Amino acid sequence: VVAAMPEIIEEQAESSIEQEVLVTPLAEPEELQPSSDSLDDLLEFAFSQRTQNNSNGAWVTFRLIRSLYEDSQALPMVVAEIISTLQSQGNYNEAIAELAAAVRLPSIRQDARLVQTFEQKQTYLQVLSAILDERGSPFLPFEQIPAEWQEDIEQGLLAGNRVQS
Repeated sequence: VVAAMPEIIEEQAESSIEQEVLVTPLAEPEELQPSSDSLDDLLEFAFSQRTQNNSNGAWVTFRLIRSLYEDSQALPMVVAEIISTLQSQGNYNEAIAELAAAVRLPSIRQDARLVQTFEQKQTYLQVLSAILDERGSPFLPFEQIPAEWQEDIEQGLLAGNRVQS
């Protein structure tokens, strides 16, 4: 799996570009491989990719961790990192889908509080995505959302608006 990382990252970069998501240019191939498939090495690699502003490389690695270590106690943190990365890329529909998939995983399903937290986040992202769509900015990175739009999102949540995905 580690040997395939450069190809996986390049495929994901091409896919993200097609979705109008801003992607940081990829590093040289020799920098695109973790030391091994161990959880620790993959986590270290994913965070180093994020530190190097390669959010797509981090995202792909976190997804790999999720698939290889879905029973790990680290999974909730990995899912949170996937969601954070997707939000930073302005890819809210993918973040919503990731959360929907995550709450079905046995290691997360067994913790009712965690399921509730992820479902609340999913609802938040659905409202956020609807507001961004209405305003013609569906791929606006989370960090660039104006404060007044954040207020509208909060009002939508308080009003009980639930957007169906």
